[in-house]
Amino acid sequence: MKTVLTENDLKILSERDSGGNFIYNGSVLKNVFEKINNIFIEKRGYVHEGGRGPHSSGKLLGEFGYKKKINLRPSANLFNDYDEDMVHCDWCEFLGLNAIHPLSWITEHEGRNGTCKYMTRYRNYLRTPAELKKAASSRYFETVLRLFREKHLNEAILLNDELDILCYEQHGEECFNCGSTEKLELDHILPLHNFYANTLNNMIPLCTPCNRSKKERWPGEFYTESKLIILSKISGYSLSLLNNPTFNYDFIDWFLVNEDLVHDYTFSKRKNADWKWEILTKRVAEALAKRPNDLHFV
Repeated sequence: MKTVLTENDLKILSERDSGGNFIYNGSVLKNVFEKINNIFIEKRGYVHEGGRGPHSSGKLLGEFGYKKKINLRPSANLFNDYDEDMVHCDWCEFLGLNAIHPLSWITEHEGRNGTCKYMTRYRNYLRTPAELKKAASSRYFETVLRLFREKHLNEAILLNDELDILCYEQHGEECFNCGSTEKLELDHILPLHNFYANTLNNMIPLCTPCNRSKKERWPGEFYTESKLIILSKISGYSLSLLNNPTFNYDFIDWFLVNEDLVHDYTFSKRKNADWKWEILTKRVAEALAKRPNDLHFV
């Protein structure tokens, strides 16, 4: 018999309390995950899994993650029953749900990797603990760098949506590395892992396969020399910098002076604060240990 998701299943997947926390957990949530697994078996013959591979959670996100089509998204005035922009959701279509729904159903839709609210928990259910930790640490690094940029550099921080649009306008909607126009993402040129934020001059479009291949590697460890020359011209980074890994010591110097501020900020968020603080301070310590021999440290 064909598996069907009910209205109650949808509530279990997405409903949150006033504090933004998911309401349903445990066996009731697992039963919904099993239903989705059954839909995959019925339609594809397999169940997704964590880690890597053709049926990994990464492949799932690549296929069903919401990717903006700039200037092509259906407008609200095409749907008289709604007062906001609408999107077509491949995930909801796959699950047999109404595929046209409001943009607000896309979680973190101002970002680059938003997903339908019905997909978010299933995706995380498939991801390995290591993958979840890496994603959480990246978000944390960005928030701390935002604090640095606001407090120290007095930068006007662009919303992710605005940054996306400007970046695609500047570089075009194709992968900088291979030229693909499919499944595009925005990648840090100088890695976030080395405390370089998602600013306009530090972002470049890459397709999902290239972005996953690059990971946290320094540009000179991934791109060809000809690509590095082009990247230097469009980013403003010198070829020497692009070829020689370093850290954002401006941030690190600020952090050393403002450690209490960052500590209080981290623990005011509470969730996994101890772990987040540990990974940040460990990474700062790694940078300080390499600093004496760093070519770019003056």
